[in-house]
Amino acid sequence: MEKKLIAVFGSSDVTPQDEAYEIGIQVGRLLAERGYGVLNGGYAGIMEASSKGAKSCGGHTVGITTKDIDRRPPNPYNDEVVPAGRLIERIDELVSRADGFIVAQGGVGTLCEMFLAWNLNLLGIDKTPIVLLGDYWNNVLSALAENIMITPEEHLIHLKVAETPSEAVDMICDYFD
Repeated sequence: MEKKLIAVFGSSDVTPQDEAYEIGIQVGRLLAERGYGVLNGGYAGIMEASSKGAKSCGGHTVGITTKDIDRRPPNPYNDEVVPAGRLIERIDELVSRADGFIVAQGGVGTLCEMFLAWNLNLLGIDKTPIVLLGDYWNNVLSALAENIMITPEEHLIHLKVAETPSEAVDMICDYFD
């Protein structure tokens, strides 16, 4: 069986001094320990941290980059760097190559990636696990349910919230077991 790739989405702005960076390392390491490859946007922040964590125990990493983001080089923990054209093509590559998703805290880019994966699940195009990492996601999902046309029964059932990296990886593994 081919190794599954789990996309890790999150902020590109966190630094090695931030707690979120350590969380990214833990996610990458735990995924690699369980036999999964790590897929991400290939640059800094959570992307770098998850790749670094995976590499620390021999895991495989793939970074999807874009010519639209040329202000930073790809991180040094990528085994493969796959260049995409425009940003939208990069997001499509990330979502279409992933067998599952762990979404850490991030900004607009993280939300864009997560929303595309979620929408493809809702439409039945892709049936992949989407795990949101951090209890703050409960507030985000509550705000969405209160303010836009989504329902817990129909839409939110496609998302799982994990409080810790270990719980997030367990949820991914449970999906495939």
